Amino acid sequence: MTQAKQIVESYYAAFQKKDFALVRSILDDAFTFTGPMMQATSADDMMEKMAGFDCEYSNTVHEMIADGESVAVRFTCSMGSENPVELSMSEWFTVRDGKIACVNLFFDTAQMAEMRDCMNTAS
Repeated sequence: MTQAKQIVESYYAAFQKKDFALVRSILDDAFTFTGPMMQATSADDMMEKMAGFDCEYSNTVHEMIADGESVAVRFTCSMGSENPVELSMSEWFTVRDGKIACVNLFFDTAQMAEMRDCMNTAS
């Protein structure tokens, strides 16, 4: 297993446990995030925006493929405790110097309206 893949696995495990201090420690200070509903320009910006999520969520990883410092992940995100919304998502990670430097998130934006109820952040 590559070091990059191990780091991304640690990131997902920390999110699953809602250990945001550990999540933050895995992110490079200059971390960037790009997704359909949110962008972040630093690790602290990302953590501030993640604090804006006001619903329960969990991720189920189906596949993780690593090539050097790149890691691609296919997963299902379940959001909400009553009538949860399930979305198929993919993330592309770049890991540098033992930290996650950037993440690009992809999913079907037609389901955004259902997710919007769980978020009070927007980019």
